[in-house]
Amino acid sequence: MRRTYGNVLGSRGVCVTLVAGMTLFGVGCDGLNGTSMVSPVDDAPTTDEDDTSSADNDDSAAALSFSDDLIPLFARRCTICHVDGGFADQQGIDLRLAEDDTYDQLVDQVSIQRSDLTLVVPGDSQASLLFLKVSSDSPPVGNRMPLGGSLLADDEIAIIRDWIDQGALDN
Repeated sequence: MRRTYGNVLGSRGVCVTLVAGMTLFGVGCDGLNGTSMVSPVDDAPTTDEDDTSSADNDDSAAALSFSDDLIPLFARRCTICHVDGGFADQQGIDLRLAEDDTYDQLVDQVSIQRSDLTLVVPGDSQASLLFLKVSSDSPPVGNRMPLGGSLLADDEIAIIRDWIDQGALDN
């Protein structure tokens, strides 16, 4: 259990910020203790036509969706800092991962930390700072993310990598 930011998570102000920043994705705070919970959000009904299984294409990962796969991952693992007033904001990192324009803030955007790096290069995870920050112990700039929390699991890193390598679609 991640408790590095225990004092921050336990404060009412941050919990309110997190609820406001994450409600769009069905994530909120459980009381005032700062533990996050994911509530089911079912905005779009699914049909058999929506199932684009990769059974026909064994050489690639299943097609990933920015709204269905990346946004919930960001909500669970990144929005503790990447929201208005969060730790990243306080450090001058203007990247909000709990807003409607999250996709536009990531894809083809130059890093404010190093202008020769791009946050997400569609089709090339190895050239994408987002992937390098969550997968490398020594990213080209700054620290491995999430800062102060438990590292992303291999399957979470794979979601980011595969989404980028599949072209970083806004779907």
